[in-house]
Amino acid sequence: MFSRDQVLTLMRERVHHPAATRELLQILKVPRDERTTFKRHIKSLVASGELIQIRGHRFGLPEKMDLYVGKLQAHPAGYGFVTPERPLEMGGDIYISGPMLNEAMHGDRVVVRIERIKEGGRAEGRIIRIVERANETIVGRYVRGDDGMAYVSPFERRVLMDILVPAGQEGGASSGDMVIVELTRWPTSTRGAIGRVSEVLGDIDKPGVDTEIIIRKWGIPDAHSNDAIAEALRLGLDGQKDAAKSTLQAAIDDINATRLRKGRTAYLVYAGAMVLGALAMLCGVAGTIWFGWQATPDQVAKGLKHLMMATGSGAMGALLSTAIALRARTVATDLDLKSNAVDSAVRIMIGVISAAVLYLVLDSNLLDEVKVQGVTLKPDINWKVALLVGFAAGFMERLVPDLLEKKLAPAMAK
Repeated sequence: MFSRDQVLTLMRERVHHPAATRELLQILKVPRDERTTFKRHIKSLVASGELIQIRGHRFGLPEKMDLYVGKLQAHPAGYGFVTPERPLEMGGDIYISGPMLNEAMHGDRVVVRIERIKEGGRAEGRIIRIVERANETIVGRYVRGDDGMAYVSPFERRVLMDILVPAGQEGGASSGDMVIVELTRWPTSTRGAIGRVSEVLGDIDKPGVDTEIIIRKWGIPDAHSNDAIAEALRLGLDGQKDAAKSTLQAAIDDINATRLRKGRTAYLVYAGAMVLGALAMLCGVAGTIWFGWQATPDQVAKGLKHLMMATGSGAMGALLSTAIALRARTVATDLDLKSNAVDSAVRIMIGVISAAVLYLVLDSNLLDEVKVQGVTLKPDINWKVALLVGFAAGFMERLVPDLLEKKLAPAMAK
């Protein structure tokens, strides 16, 4: 009885051109009682890419048809490379331009025809068939447009197409959620890929969602340790442990970059909103002082106005300090949104309070004279000094927690 390997060996020895099933039966002299098994082996070899089926239901060996089978590695820019299982004579991979991808997706096992050899020996080809699909499920962000159309934008940037999600197949996802989409129709030359949301992971900023994305993206059953993840990826990448670790790190970096970008924006927005709130409150207090001007002694009213100026300027100084810290990336903006809101509000409040305290100290009789490098200065508080003092105190808000920690830690230790 013919085995699968025997069929392949006989075809390499005796078949030198693509042939139909009837011709193969004659060339290989397959007994009548084994023809059913033989045809089943042919189908299996075609499914595995070891045989290629072309027009006219003819079958041939890839190496005798100038065809190559390999895995597609797509690039976010829209092209890809196929690493052939049978090495090229000139070595290297086969470059596939965007129009020649022919609906193949990143990771698919494909059949490639070499179209030309460029100067320098680089092979360029066209994908003519997809042997095996790699992505039955895809991790991505669910988006619903104003027109009601919904789709999933893949988290893996090398998957070059969005997945259309028909109405009723969103699985309870809200626009912006990270989801798992199951492909129900593969892309063709006339339509894109279609899928349904099989699982909602949640907002990428929520704790634990980033880990879930990595686990689902790489099919890792559990994430007990970095070594376990690296080992699972190693198995998934054909034994390339270093490539597995670097790929995992790249995925983590992508997630962190997205969270950091969103976190920095949210942090600055919250800080700005806090400043506007502080200024609005100060304007309200200033209005009260203004309307009560006649009933308030001039000196008191003047002092209160300067205090309002100093605290308002302190809020602006703290905002500038926060912006500089964000630019220098010394703020942990990859926290959840609530933590970012609280932390940014605390920074602005520290700036406001520091400005008020410093102004009151200078305006009091505690410092009649200040010596700076041997020069004696007598504080003369006017509106310019109030603004300058407030801004400086607000800008130095980042030093207050460190100062308190240094002063209070020894006392608390006792």
